[in-house]
Amino acid sequence: MTRPPYLTEWEYFVLRHQSGANMVFHLIMLFGMFGFPIVALITRNPWFLLGGILVLPLGTIGHKVFNDGTVRGVDFVRLQTGAGILRITYLMMLGKYKAEIKLVNQKIQINDPDFFKREASFFTFK
Repeated sequence: MTRPPYLTEWEYFVLRHQSGANMVFHLIMLFGMFGFPIVALITRNPWFLLGGILVLPLGTIGHKVFNDGTVRGVDFVRLQTGAGILRITYLMMLGKYKAEIKLVNQKIQINDPDFFKREASFFTFK
């Protein structure tokens, strides 16, 4: 699935991150990605750096297990991906992320009413 032309990159990111369970996987990945290197520095044990690498697939696993959109290869190397997860986390802490999801879904319904029927194999949660 490619980004619909009427969605911004952020809106497309929100579209692909609607499952709370998937976000738990992403948060574990995010904390591990930053936490393990910090622990490696504090303990002066480079083996902890492996933990930072081993948690990276959790985001992809969350998408597959919870059928929450697609994963693009570019998502592994873009700073916007990490920034997007941090932004989602911030909005979740403020209790505003569900409203963001609703706005994106409304925009899709206005621009392409058949989108979720056509792309049903990619999404469980609407």
